[in-house]
Amino acid sequence: MQAPLLATYLGHATVLLQCGELAVLTDPHLGQRLYGMPRRGRPLDAGTLPPLSAIVVSHTHLDHLDIPSFKFIPSTVPVIVPPKAGPVLYRFINNPIVELAHWVPHMPTADVTITPVPVRHYGGRYVPGLRFRQVSGYVIQLGSHTIYFAGDSSYGTHFREVGNVYPIDLALLPVGSFVPHWLAPSKPMNAMECVQAAIDLKAKHTLPIHWGSFGLSRWGDAQVTRLQSLAASRGIGETVHVLEPGGGRWSWSGHSA
Repeated sequence: MQAPLLATYLGHATVLLQCGELAVLTDPHLGQRLYGMPRRGRPLDAGTLPPLSAIVVSHTHLDHLDIPSFKFIPSTVPVIVPPKAGPVLYRFINNPIVELAHWVPHMPTADVTITPVPVRHYGGRYVPGLRFRQVSGYVIQLGSHTIYFAGDSSYGTHFREVGNVYPIDLALLPVGSFVPHWLAPSKPMNAMECVQAAIDLKAKHTLPIHWGSFGLSRWGDAQVTRLQSLAASRGIGETVHVLEPGGGRWSWSGHSA
């Protein structure tokens, strides 16, 4: 029998995905501060992380790629990154780094397939002599479970595109923007956009992320409350699960069709 899918919301865009002995970590930030702002609550004790099959990094902004967090991660764990992000990480970590173009699948271990997909954001991070803006979302297949991780994406047609290709069991979608999409097209989605993204993806379940951990995402608290109301009005209320950052957990024993 297929093991259940377990998602633990460590905070911001860091989610631990598990299926039996398979485990993938998204956009690792396990530190206590971000841009000088203290974390609200503590993340899961990094010492309790299970053996990881892989790490996925959507882009290199500090809130999605925290280099000090890698001290908690064995150097044998492969790190999947957007194209041209490797030279940044090679300077700071010893892990195997795999740069993948969109729609190119990669199997870091048996029963784990990771496929980068397009998202709408920007990924600039300046390192002396190097600057780039590549970003990726990911479709993560753990056994028979299929998870979509949007990173920091704003709303766009890419959600419908992915939903037409993959049967998404769980969508990890950022929420927290307080400005209109047209005014700040690269920002995380507001509640209405997040609900529409879940519908476009045809996701069986959705977890809002990118809220509740740092002052940077302070608008997300109100957006999450609105998200639940809007989801109910669109008929998907029972499929949206709000987890407390710092270790809130959700499990599902279903499987992909």
